[in-house]
Amino acid sequence: MIFRICPCVLVLMLAVTAISSVESFSSVGFTVPKAPRSPLQTKKLRATRRSSLERIALPVVVSSLFPLQLPVQSNAETLASLTRNYRSSPSSPVVVIGAGGRVGSKIVRRLLKLGLNVKAVTLDGRDLGLGQLTGRYITSPQKLEYAVGDTRDLAQMNDVVYNASAVIFCASASKRGGDAKSVDFLGVSNVASACVSNTIPKLVLVSSGGVTRPDSGFRVTNMFGRIMDYKLLGENELRQIYSSNPSAKVLNYVIIRPGSYSEEPASAKSLLISQGDIATGEISREDVAFVTVTALLSQKVNRATIEVFGNRGGGVKMLTSLKSRDDARKEFVQEVKKEGDYGNFFDKGVIYTDVEMAKMDVVSSYEPKP
Repeated sequence: MIFRICPCVLVLMLAVTAISSVESFSSVGFTVPKAPRSPLQTKKLRATRRSSLERIALPVVVSSLFPLQLPVQSNAETLASLTRNYRSSPSSPVVVIGAGGRVGSKIVRRLLKLGLNVKAVTLDGRDLGLGQLTGRYITSPQKLEYAVGDTRDLAQMNDVVYNASAVIFCASASKRGGDAKSVDFLGVSNVASACVSNTIPKLVLVSSGGVTRPDSGFRVTNMFGRIMDYKLLGENELRQIYSSNPSAKVLNYVIIRPGSYSEEPASAKSLLISQGDIATGEISREDVAFVTVTALLSQKVNRATIEVFGNRGGGVKMLTSLKSRDDARKEFVQEVKKEGDYGNFFDKGVIYTDVEMAKMDVVSSYEPKP
């Protein structure tokens, strides 16, 4: 203990000396002449010195006698660091449209773990228990609210997104919610229009990989109500709304095209990101939620379209329709590490904007009819 007390005494002496010197020197180091003090002034000065000593020296003494071990930054703290410049509140939440789906529910939970306020939008607005995990609240119950929203209703979408800090669209066709044309095309158009009209800073759309490549597995999926065609039409409509509206110049969007969904757990170390719709593969829904939230928070991914796949075994397969597949693989497919979970996921690679990608030969010219 004696070895800890001695430095403390030294700190006290230095603190007293520093405080005493304040009245004797100006900011440039010259002696300042002082007028004689009255007894009342002297009493006030002594009280000020004691107060300053307590504020400066005592915390140092305590920390020297009882040093604290600072915690190592956890993954949760790393995630939260991304939200440093990102604001959400009960009156300005992140709106998740399609929160009742298997991907949407995972997105909501990830946002809640970050401590963000979330408005979970479903067709009936009922409580889905998304704020709880194994009987315990992920975050404060006040962070989550439910709302009714039908993407086919533009007026309703305007009400739902009003004053949102951001919007995530992950709804899909269903018996109750409507077919692919109603949700993936008209619904996306309605939400994009509502976001622009309400000056929402960022919209993230979860679409699908392979939408521009009819010679991939596209054909099989497209047999079910032209799902792939309408997803692409929805993407194109979103881009058109943002590019043609002058008030949208300061607003951003990101389109996520995941591969085929799997029930695998989230990838532990890395994912594969591509652009140009040049590859196909599988990805877990947990990883889709991870990429969606990361893209929302990232300031480096704006007005861009990316495909994402799991990185297990053989990884992704290049689509056969591509003329120079090897060159495209080198330039447009990258392995991205999940260091510190969200960490700096998009910082190390190059993500091209949609305008930049449109100038490259790799982009498909496939254009379905409504």
